[in-house]
Amino acid sequence: MSHFDSIDIFCEIIDNFGDAGVVYRFAREYKISNPHVNVRVIFSSIESVSPLITLNNSSSDSAVNFEINEYSDFTNKSHYLPAELIIEAFGCHIPEEFLLEIRKNSKLIINLEYLSAENWIEGYHQIQSLSEGKAIRYFFYPGFTPKSGGLILDSHISYSDEFPQHIRKKRLQKFLIKNFWLSENNDETIVVSIFSYEHDFTGLVKTFEIIDKPFYLLVFGERSQNSFRHLFQKLSFKRTTDVWIFKKVSVRFCQFLPQTEYDYFLNLTDFNIVRGEDSWARACLSTRPYIWHAYCQNEKYQLTKVEAFLKLIKVFYDDVDIFETYSEMLLQFNNRENNSYLAESETDYAGFITNLNTISKYQLQFRRYLVNNCNLIANLNNFLHECKNKLN
Repeated sequence: MSHFDSIDIFCEIIDNFGDAGVVYRFAREYKISNPHVNVRVIFSSIESVSPLITLNNSSSDSAVNFEINEYSDFTNKSHYLPAELIIEAFGCHIPEEFLLEIRKNSKLIINLEYLSAENWIEGYHQIQSLSEGKAIRYFFYPGFTPKSGGLILDSHISYSDEFPQHIRKKRLQKFLIKNFWLSENNDETIVVSIFSYEHDFTGLVKTFEIIDKPFYLLVFGERSQNSFRHLFQKLSFKRTTDVWIFKKVSVRFCQFLPQTEYDYFLNLTDFNIVRGEDSWARACLSTRPYIWHAYCQNEKYQLTKVEAFLKLIKVFYDDVDIFETYSEMLLQFNNRENNSYLAESETDYAGFITNLNTISKYQLQFRRYLVNNCNLIANLNNFLHECKNKLN
């Protein structure tokens, strides 16, 4: 339990929902863990993330009483009354007018950084940073080891569930009917969720064709959907109502789901393609195999991040050959100079897709490890308790 009475979480919105999604999830779980604390999220702009907020607030499962504001709500910033505890999400820029009041009144500032599997973060996690005024500042790095900050575990997910195959398929069927008015009666159908950056998915569809099973792809987000629009023309998909069809491959575009629904869905599909940070972390905490689409960076630095992640999860794979196949696929998938669905991808998906059942067993081992050792909210609560004692 936190020993601070109030917390302000600052988040600067740049170009997508990713940062806002993490912050919303963090605020929700922090409030659940610390119901007595006054939690306030302050976005640089609410307009760009209002669909996310509306979706999550419309879900009774995720409705939590915390306040959401934007910078402009405090028209006279000199009268902004800061919380005892300040969270700077992802090194965001807090306007100087706010900082002046924070330095005078707040007790502690936590720099909540981006999630990474790179081992260097352990050396900077919980290290004190330079600060001005009354408030002391620390770095807090989410990660995949006990020496990092961990991952945000979701209170609405039962991490003890291991969904036997027939139960998972039944729950998936029910979910598809409820959320997408879609019924797939063939147990052989492979259901895939895709939430990616721009990418050439030609090889993926061609692999599905070779495997010769029915595949149903549920595609989320404008970037993923634009990639498939290009593919529809390239491979001459045929459209039937809301579904595009190429041989045994069916594709449906989906609206965003509330976080609680999306998290549950990731545990039901046959495999997932996820991107960035929030959906990547949810995939890691799911029971299903996944392909991580890392954010493209200069000089292909995303490959360094993927390699660090692969090195970390290797210990959970008993079959060396399957791990090497998975590793090569993930590196191929992320080997690009920029985000573009026009850049042809040479990713070999066959070994991954034909070993989904085995990979899911290794993924379950990884999930158990994360749940038992990497609870971010619990770790933060403990760290805040230590900080409070030092401040006293």
